[in-house]
Amino acid sequence: MILDTTLREGEQAPGVRFTARRRALVLAALGRAGVVEIEAGWAGHPELAATVALARRHAPRARIAVWSRARADDIARAAAVRPDLISLGLPASDLHLERRLGRNRAWALAEIPRLAALVRAAGCACALGLEDATRADPAFIADLAAAARAAGIVRLRLADTCGLAGPPQVAALTAVARGAFSDPLAWHLHDDFGQAIGNAIAALDSGADLIDGSLLGLGERAGICASERLAGWACLRRNDGGLRLAPLLAAARRVAAWTGRTIDPDRPLLGSGLFTCETGIHLHGLLRDPRTFEPYDPAAVGAGRHWQRGWKSGRAAILESPHG
Repeated sequence: MILDTTLREGEQAPGVRFTARRRALVLAALGRAGVVEIEAGWAGHPELAATVALARRHAPRARIAVWSRARADDIARAAAVRPDLISLGLPASDLHLERRLGRNRAWALAEIPRLAALVRAAGCACALGLEDATRADPAFIADLAAAARAAGIVRLRLADTCGLAGPPQVAALTAVARGAFSDPLAWHLHDDFGQAIGNAIAALDSGADLIDGSLLGLGERAGICASERLAGWACLRRNDGGLRLAPLLAAARRVAAWTGRTIDPDRPLLGSGLFTCETGIHLHGLLRDPRTFEPYDPAAVGAGRHWQRGWKSGRAAILESPHG
């Protein structure tokens, strides 16, 4: 369910650039975690060929994709490194079509078969990403999805480019796209209002197959859905046996150190203080059955419980705590 784009979207975060050694470490962690698809970079990246080779070595079971603009020259550069997929970006909203490109809906529909043919002629499978899909006309999304199916596109990806959607809109648009496109469907969800993981769950519950993630959620502005959060939900709530959480948590901590990001003590899955408790009513429940106030066993993320005595603890909780 994870399409990891740490080495594409993640590296678009300001000031972030991974060395070859760090790319190899990221890819090895993604391989150990069982991530099904890795976006190794974008067409024209100076280290793209080397990164694809590293991906083949360190994550041999994952599909390797390269992101490309909807341009013949970019497609040629992407195809030169022999990925499994070339993932094209095509605007779907009138705002992007008209203001960014000076084009219209008819142009976008006509481009899909032309671009798909170019990618196939270059010897690669073609995936299509619909940029700014959540600000597009849903009926036009259905038209684009139908055109993608007719053109032989193997995966469709919808993007909440500015993180403006909420779960109901994501669920509804997933249903629209799924009604016209039967092959794998993905979402690229930005986190500008902190809704990326909620939107991801809504997408999966509504029929999507894949969600873009990056370690720590690195990306433009507030970033995107964090790969480790997606894996946490899949492993700890859905018992997904195809994913391993520990390699992603370790890699996320490494990426934080490399990029100067601070991991707050209450950060989901990664924080050092997640299972520290001082409040009396919670301590009372935890001492009887940890499941009362814990969403999962702390050991699942390499953490442990800590009882913190304080003014909120209450006499009974202090008397009964393991500290005596």
